[in-house]
Amino acid sequence: MFRQSVLAAAFRGELVPEDPNDEPASVLLECIRAERALLQNQTKTAKKYTPKTGGRRGKKTQQSEPEPESVQLELLE
Repeated sequence: MFRQSVLAAAFRGELVPEDPNDEPASVLLECIRAERALLQNQTKTAKKYTPKTGGRRGKKTQQSEPEPESVQLELLE
């Protein structure tokens, strides 16, 4: 019961006296939006796509068969 009354008082703003020096929530939200927009612009420019060169993804590797002469030479040595 005590928890419920404390929670209800907190939502009504009755637990802490209001400070007239506090900025309104709308100002705080605008600062947060501006910061997010700045961070998004920075990450978009930082994460530009650069195609990779040389990878094997999606490509079949070609394995060459050893030539019979080279195999025979190795066996003779």
